[in-house]
Amino acid sequence: MPVHHPERTNVDIALLRRVASSFNVDEGLLEKAVQQQTVSESGDAFIRRADRLRRGLEKELGGNDAVRVWLKAENRGLKGKRPVEFLEEGQIDVLERVQQALHGLQFS
Repeated sequence: MPVHHPERTNVDIALLRRVASSFNVDEGLLEKAVQQQTVSESGDAFIRRADRLRRGLEKELGGNDAVRVWLKAENRGLKGKRPVEFLEEGQIDVLERVQQALHGLQFS
């Protein structure tokens, strides 16, 4: 069972749990990603971004089950890495760019 330290992560634990459950990832791994964020972004801001990403991916991929499958599958466009690895490493910006590309937006 993951140990939560809200005083260190400065994150809405209920939102963290909802995002972890929706992505089917361990709460502790997601909290670790939050803790790795730079001082320029609070843990709470990171989790809100992850929640927006979740909703966007559900829309683009056709639902929560499709997102869970996509997150765990190796992806050639991500150099063979699984998207969940980027989430666990706190590199949500990579997944946001993928979601934008799925939506057909231009990004730099």
